[in-house]
Amino acid sequence: MDAETTILFVDDEPAILFSTKAILARAGYGVLTAADAETGIELLRSHRVDLVLVDSLPGRDLLIAEARRTNPAIKLLLCTGDPTKTELPAVDAVVCKPVSPPDLLRLIAATLQPSAE
Repeated sequence: MDAETTILFVDDEPAILFSTKAILARAGYGVLTAADAETGIELLRSHRVDLVLVDSLPGRDLLIAEARRTNPAIKLLLCTGDPTKTELPAVDAVVCKPVSPPDLLRLIAATLQPSAE
């Protein structure tokens, strides 16, 4: 991982947005943040993003659809407190909250690994 890898983190809780951004930046990722799906979509359209980490928030599905439309190879991680919900969108992985920083970083690194095809 390096600053060439950019993560878009979208969460509507300011404290989580701030702390997670710091964790990702310390790990060497470039980090963009948005407090809502609309801002996240604007950032997707104006920046190169390798991975989107999005909380379960209003507009989440539109953000995910726009990410896939903008870059079909983009990696998508969904943060949720309830992974048993049946209406979860198609994403690369689900992050169950709460998650420790080391576990989050391991999941991100694994998701960013190229798949063997």
